[in-house]
Amino acid sequence: MATLNYNNNYTWASFRTSAERLVSGVADVYERHSADQPLTFTACTLRYINSLDVGDRSLQSFLAEKLHTRVELPALSAPSEPQQVAVAVTYDLPAIGSKGAVNMGAGVAGDKESFLIDLNVVAIEPLAAKGPAFVEWLVGAHAQIEQWFFGLIEGQLFAEFGGRQVADATA
Repeated sequence: MATLNYNNNYTWASFRTSAERLVSGVADVYERHSADQPLTFTACTLRYINSLDVGDRSLQSFLAEKLHTRVELPALSAPSEPQQVAVAVTYDLPAIGSKGAVNMGAGVAGDKESFLIDLNVVAIEPLAAKGPAFVEWLVGAHAQIEQWFFGLIEGQLFAEFGGRQVADATA
């Protein structure tokens, strides 16, 4: 198992370069010790966890105002706001041979009440470490995660992030 973790100063270009170097290095070492078969990954996951400051808003209003999402049940005997919100949605992504998940819920980041968005794509087919398979999967998984994230924050929240989006997710 190998993990590449970026917490600060993340850019897609630097992450992609680091991931490609890591995979290439691991594949080279593997092939020196196992000349009969090239390295194949049986599991690959690309995961982004984002923390959004809720501020003084309720979870319901934060979701509705900032993430275009409503979580409502039919009227209950004691109307009140939910104390905890957690949403998990999974998708088949056949174009990139993967499954994807969008997990969202209330949490704490640092010492602030936050809303966490955990976006991940998992390859369901083995990926060869050498050649284009891994990089093609990585680029496709990143593009899917970016589409989900920027779709969720479209509008006011995007503007609060400074309106910065990667110009070309595939570069």
